[in-house]
Amino acid sequence: MKMRQLLISGLIMSVAVLLLPGLPCSAQDKAVEKIGDAGSIDWVSRKLTATGMGVPTKKSVGQAQMRVMVRRAAIVVARRNLLEVVKGVHIDSTTRVQNFMVKSDTIESRVKGVLAGSEVDNVVFHSNGTATATVSMPLTGQLEVMLMRMVVPPPKSPGESLPLQDLDARIRFLENRVRVLEEKVGSLKKASVSQEQILQMFRSFTQAWLEYVESHPAVVPTGLGSDSSVAELKAQYARQAAELGKISTRLDDMATRLKALETGKAPMRTKAARATVTYTGLVIDARNTGFRPCLKPTIADRQKVLYPGDYINRDRAVRSGFVRYYRNLARAQRSARAGTLPLTVKATGTVNGKRSLSISAADYKTLAALSADPEGFLANCNVIIVF
Repeated sequence: MKMRQLLISGLIMSVAVLLLPGLPCSAQDKAVEKIGDAGSIDWVSRKLTATGMGVPTKKSVGQAQMRVMVRRAAIVVARRNLLEVVKGVHIDSTTRVQNFMVKSDTIESRVKGVLAGSEVDNVVFHSNGTATATVSMPLTGQLEVMLMRMVVPPPKSPGESLPLQDLDARIRFLENRVRVLEEKVGSLKKASVSQEQILQMFRSFTQAWLEYVESHPAVVPTGLGSDSSVAELKAQYARQAAELGKISTRLDDMATRLKALETGKAPMRTKAARATVTYTGLVIDARNTGFRPCLKPTIADRQKVLYPGDYINRDRAVRSGFVRYYRNLARAQRSARAGTLPLTVKATGTVNGKRSLSISAADYKTLAALSADPEGFLANCNVIIVF
C-alpha cells in the first residue's frame, strides 16, 4: 500500500513538472529554429544562441592555465558557430543572410565585429578536460540594424528614379483610398455634394495624370552625360520638374481633403468604412498555417504583394525590422508594437514557401487602402505575426 502511494505521488510530481510554464513544450519549440548544428534562433525573444567546444592542448602548462585556455577556445568556437547561425537566418522563403555575405567580405567582417561582443551565457567543464561554451546575441540593436540594411532596399538616387515615378506611386495609393470611399458613398441613401465633388475631381485628375504620363516621358538623368544636346536635355528635365512640382502640390491638397472626408461621420457604416478607423498596428493570426518566421515575410492576396511595399518608412524598417513574432494572440494584441487599437486579420495560408502569408481578398482591400497613409501603421512597420 505504501509503495502504491509513493508511485502515485511520483506520477503526480512528474506531471506537475511537465506543466511548469518555464519548461520547453511543443508550442514553445516552434518559436526556436535550429540552424544546422551551429545553434538556433528564437524568433519570439529574438535571440541567437550557439555552442562551441574547447579541447585541451598538448602544451605542458599547469591545470589552472589549461582550464583558462580551454575556456577561451570554447568561446572562440561558439562565436564562430554564432556567425554560422547568423548566416543561416532566413530573409524570406528563398534567401538567407549568407547569400548577401558571399557577395561582400566587408559585410561578413562587420558581422564578426558585432558578434565579438556576444554574451557568454555559460561554460561547462567536462571530466575529460574539454569545455562547452554557450554564447548568445539579441537579434535587436546593432545586429538587427546591420542585417536590415542588407534587406531593406536603399533609397533610390535621382539617377535611378524620377519624381514622376514617385508621384505615380502616390496616386495609386490615393486611388485605393478613393475606391473605398466610393463604396462607402454608394452605400448611403444620399451622397453629400462635397463627397461627389471630391470624387469627381479625383476622376478628372486621374485622367489628366494618365494623359500627362503619356505625353511627358520620363527624362533619364544619366543621359545628361552624353555629348548630344546636353543643354536641351537639362532644359527638358527642368520643365518637367516644374510640372511635377505643381502636380505634387495638387496631390498633397487632395490627400488632405480625402482624409478629412474619410474621417467624417457617415449615416451608415459598411465594411469599406472599416478602413477609416485609426488603427495603430496589424496583428496577423497565422496559427495552424505552417508558417515559418523570417526577417522579411511578405503578406499577399495570392500573388499580389501587400507588405512590405514601397510605402514603408525605410528608417523605421532598418531600426526595428519589418515584423515581430508572438506565439500568443492576446499578448500580441497588447504589445507596444501593436498599439492601442490593432487590426487583427486571419491568414488564409502560406504562399511561395512557408515564410510568406496570404490573406483574404477583403482584408487585402482594406489594408491596401490603409497603406496609403504615409504615417500609418503599415508604413511604420507596426506588424506582428502570431504563429
